[in-house]
Amino acid sequence: MSDEEFTLDDNYEMDCRRLSDPVPSLVERIGGHKRQATEAAVKDILKPRFQKGESLKCLDGEEVYAAKCLEIDHDGNQWSYLIHYNGWSKTYDEWMFDDDARLNPMKIQSALLRQGSEHTGPLPEARRLEKIKSSDRKPREKRKNKTTKAKQVAKVYFTTEYERRFRLQINFPHELARILLDDQEFIIRHRKLISLPHQLTVEDILLNFKRTFSIENETIDGMISFFNTLVGCKLLYKFERPAFADYLSKFRTTSENGLNYPASAARPVRVFGFIHLVRYIAYLNEEMCELPADYDTIKKSVDILQKLADYLVDELESMFSVQDYENTPPEYHRRAQVIW
Repeated sequence: MSDEEFTLDDNYEMDCRRLSDPVPSLVERIGGHKRQATEAAVKDILKPRFQKGESLKCLDGEEVYAAKCLEIDHDGNQWSYLIHYNGWSKTYDEWMFDDDARLNPMKIQSALLRQGSEHTGPLPEARRLEKIKSSDRKPREKRKNKTTKAKQVAKVYFTTEYERRFRLQINFPHELARILLDDQEFIIRHRKLISLPHQLTVEDILLNFKRTFSIENETIDGMISFFNTLVGCKLLYKFERPAFADYLSKFRTTSENGLNYPASAARPVRVFGFIHLVRYIAYLNEEMCELPADYDTIKKSVDILQKLADYLVDELESMFSVQDYENTPPEYHRRAQVIW
C-alpha cells in the first residue's frame, strides 16, 4: 500500500462534440496483450453482456462516455469487447474484458448520478424506462413515478450473476472511515507510529468477536490466515515498514534466510492491532467481489465482515486511542526514506 492510499446520444458525432468535453486518457490496447480472467469471472460470465453493434456506456476516469461494441471475442476464459468511443477517433478503440472496471455497472451508475443534469445522453438499455408523455399522466401517477423510479432502475439494472457481485460490499461505518483518515494523517504528515507489538492484537479482537457472535472457527481461522498473508504487501504504509523489519530482526538468526519470516517470531496477527484490522476490512470491502468463489459464499463473508465492522464501532473507545501514536526520531525518518 502506497502513501497516497488511505485515495450522449448514440448518434453523437465528431462535429457536434463540445470543446468543453474532456479528452479521454485512453491507451490503445493490442488485441494479443490480454490478461487472464479470474476463475470467479469465468464461472459467472457464460454469455457476452454486449453484442456486436450494441451501444453502451463506458467509464474513463470520472467521466461516462457513450460507446459502441464493434467486435466480441472469447479467449477461452471470458468474453472481451472492442470498444469504440462515439465521436472519437478509432485510435482510442480498445479491447476490454467483461470484468474491466470501466464497464463496472456500479461505478457507471454512480458517475451518472454525480453528473446529474449535465449528462444529456440516454442511460444504458437495461436502465431505460418506458416514457410517458406528461400530458397523459395524472398528477398522482406523476408523483408516484418520482418515488419509485430509483427502485425500478435498481431492479432491472443488475441482470447477470457477475453484475450482482459488484453489490457485495458492506456499509462501511463512517466512524471507521474517519479513523482511517486520522491514521493516515498521523503516519504520513506527523511521522508517528504505534509501537510493536500492539497491546491489543488482531487475534485478540477476532477471538473476542468469535465468542460474542458465536462465529465458526473455520471462518475466524480463514480471516487470521489471510491477514497474515496480506499485511506485508497491502496493509502497511512505506513509513511503517522499517519498524516492522526492526521488530522481526530481534528473532532472526544468522542461519535463516533473510527473505523468510523468522520462525520464532509471532505471526502478524499477534503483532498488529485495531487500526490494521480496520485497514484489512476496508481492503476486503473493495476486493471481495473479485474473490474466486461463488456468489453465496461471498455473500456470507460480506455479512460476517459487516458484523465485524459494526462490532469494532461498538468497542471503539476501549480498543483505540490516538494516544497510542508515538513520535519517531530523525534517524528513523532517514531509514524510511521519507521525502520532506
